This record gives sequence, structure tokens and C-alpha cells, in this order.
Amino acid sequence: MTNYYADAVHAWTTDGTQPPLWLATQNAGVFWRNQAPSSVKKQVITQLTSLEVQALLQDSRKDWYENLVQYALNQKTIFDFWQTKTHDHGREHAQRVLKLSVLLSIMQQVSLKDSLILYLSAIFHDIGRTNDQIDPKHGALGTARLLNHYKITPPLTATKLKLFTKAFALQSMVLLNSQAVLPMPELNTNDSHVLLDLITYHSLPTTAAKQAFAHYNDRAQQRRFKLLALLEDADALERVRFKGNLNIDYLRTPAALRLIDQARIPYR
Repeated sequence: MTNYYADAVHAWTTDGTQPPLWLATQNAGVFWRNQAPSSVKKQVITQLTSLEVQALLQDSRKDWYENLVQYALNQKTIFDFWQTKTHDHGREHAQRVLKLSVLLSIMQQVSLKDSLILYLSAIFHDIGRTNDQIDPKHGALGTARLLNHYKITPPLTATKLKLFTKAFALQSMVLLNSQAVLPMPELNTNDSHVLLDLITYHSLPTTAAKQAFAHYNDRAQQRRFKLLALLEDADALERVRFKGNLNIDYLRTPAALRLIDQARIPYR
């Protein structure tokens, strides 16, 4: 079993601006394992074993994962968003982020409806990408592309949000839900607005999300920040493929810290 070590005294912030001192070497994404410098107060972050992951995936939400992989990601008659020219952020990346999102949602005890919103955001979060470079605008471009799929053009208004919610339900979710053993909850306009916000703001600095969400009530803000943190953690964990591009300083949830080893498992 792999253990990771951190400073035992740290302040945990929801926006990641004051992260704890997680220890990682600077080369090729190799983390401190099974030992830590004597000058550091040790706090062990034990990684989930394969058996523990299998136990988590006994949850009925695994059915949604398999259903979404088969029909949302791989059946072009419903969606065909994943461009071949994005080598690192295509369909396989979306599937891995989706699986990590499933694990995170179960570990963090997210409600079924919010879990579904998280999974859909994992599927669509990079559909605005046209390259594999740093691109803060690709979230907003992805939202526009999803809206355009239903013949809706930005900017998003209350009327357009209602149109999107209805079209998304009738043209896509009905087909996805017809294949699901566990029924998927129906998304209302508030739910679909959360989905679009997650896609838009996952690629932007936290300050942008804070500013954009400021006009929502406290409950709506908390819901968005909670799900956005999980989506960003799943996306960040998947970067372990990129040889050192996983910055564990900015993992926002305790559950994500226990999934570093799972993120290292090659895609299959």
C-alpha cells in the first residue's frame, strides 16, 4: 500500500488558495512514498486499495457510469463532441474523469441528483477544447457548444435555459435513462444551470467562479462550489497521466487525496 505524507498542521480552504503543504518531488510526478523528511510532522494519507474501490463500486451509481460510457461517450447518435485533434483531452480523458467523479461522489456522499449533474459535467467539461494547451476559455466554449447542440445560442437567458432544460431532457436524457437500471432523476432548470456553470467555470480561476456565483443565494452557491471542487479534483487527478502535471497542492477534497494511486492506473 502506498502512503503519502503531509504537514500535520494545515488550514484547508475550499477554494484552494491556501493549500496544505502536500509533499511531492519535482520530477516526473513521483510522490514521496512510505517515508517523509524528519523535519516534517507526518500525517499519513492512506490510499484506497483495489478491493476498497471495488466495494465502493457496488453502489448502484456504477450503473450510471457504465450507461453513460456506452451511450453518452461512445454512441455518436446522441453526442459526438470529442475531437481527435485533442490527444490528451478526448473521449478517454472524459471517461477517466467520469470514473473518478463516480468514486468521489460516493466517498463524499453526494445526493443522487447532484451525482448525476457531476457525471454529466465530467463528460462535457472539455468539449470546448481545440488543443491540449492551457486554455482558460475552453469551459465557456464547451457550454456554448452544448447549447448549440440543441440550436440554442449564447448568451444564456432564463428563456433559453428553459429551452435547453427541456431539449436536453427530451432529446438526450430520455434515451440515456431508457438504458439505465437505476432511474436517473429529472433535471429542472436550476439543475441544468448548475451543469452549465460547472462546465464554464472548471477551467477558470476560483476568483472567477466566486464573482459569478456571488449573486446566487447561499444554498445555490454552496451547491456549485461543492460540485465544482469535485469536478476539478477528478480532472486534476487524471493529470497524473501527464508525467508530473498533477499538483496535489490544489486537491480540494479529502476523498481525492485517497485516490492518487487509482488515478495512476493506466486507461483500459
